Amino acid sequence: MAYIDSSDVTKGLKKVQQSIRKAEKEALKEAANHVANQLEKNTPKSKDGKDHAKDHVIQSGVKDGMAEVGFDKEVGWRMHFVEFGTIKQRPQGFVQKTQSQVEQEVIEIITKALGGAL
Repeated sequence: MAYIDSSDVTKGLKKVQQSIRKAEKEALKEAANHVANQLEKNTPKSKDGKDHAKDHVIQSGVKDGMAEVGFDKEVGWRMHFVEFGTIKQRPQGFVQKTQSQVEQEVIEIITKALGGAL
């Protein structure tokens, strides 16, 4: 009877998994940074010349394989009015525009990073 020791294989797989997780985290940070920059560019400026929403774009850290980009609490509560419009204001759709613009680039950033980790 022969016994097979797979501990070296298991250690190797864990090392590859750690490498992939690290690459994924870095890729998500880079992608979130790219999305935040584009959102800042697309966010309309206030007509009254006061505090602009583009100065309130924030991004989260990476958690559970996700990173979020949006607006801080100071302006975030009102951005859906600008995005989707109201009875007195037409929708501007700058968030949806940003999503469309960066979708392929985000995929490329993540694919490149993960491909390098493998």
